[in-house]
Amino acid sequence: MMKKLILGPAKFAGKIVGKVCDDTANKIAALTGFLGFSQGPAYMSHYTQRLGGGVDELENVVNGYEGVATSAGMTLSEYITELTSYASENLCALGEVIQNHVFRYEDLKNSLEAITNADIFTKPVVFMQNIDWDMARSALENYTPSVNIGAEGLAYAAAGFFLLPFIYKCGKESVKYVGGKLFSGKKVVEPVSA
Repeated sequence: MMKKLILGPAKFAGKIVGKVCDDTANKIAALTGFLGFSQGPAYMSHYTQRLGGGVDELENVVNGYEGVATSAGMTLSEYITELTSYASENLCALGEVIQNHVFRYEDLKNSLEAITNADIFTKPVVFMQNIDWDMARSALENYTPSVNIGAEGLAYAAAGFFLLPFIYKCGKESVKYVGGKLFSGKKVVEPVSA
């Protein structure tokens, strides 16, 4: 009887502390999800601005090459072919540099168009399919976290607000289930009967 009087309040207090810790962890997960997921649109916007600047700069370079080719009475493609066919290593290398600039310009321009034209739901996938990792690293170096209060930022923040607590709860219940099975002496995976 005395044991119940002493252990009863201790178990009750332990449950309350456990509930408070669980509620706090759940709220931290929700806040982390809200703030973390809201960074997605802000970073994608920052990256897209940098990508647009790269496209604009390369467009000027390629237009300059096209001007030189036109003044020589050729298309840019013909000009590159002529340069790369010379026996001179210097002219051949110049033709390859010009071709690489043209390819990079077309690649970045297509990426910019794809990301810009993606809707709110497909943008993360399109972004990952079209990302230029060197440019992404440079964008991240200059990125300042912010809270995007536009529709896209709020949608991503809301997704994080609900998704991270859900993941937390699923993880907690999985650990509780497996832990209960392990410490109860029962098998975690029940055999399937035929």
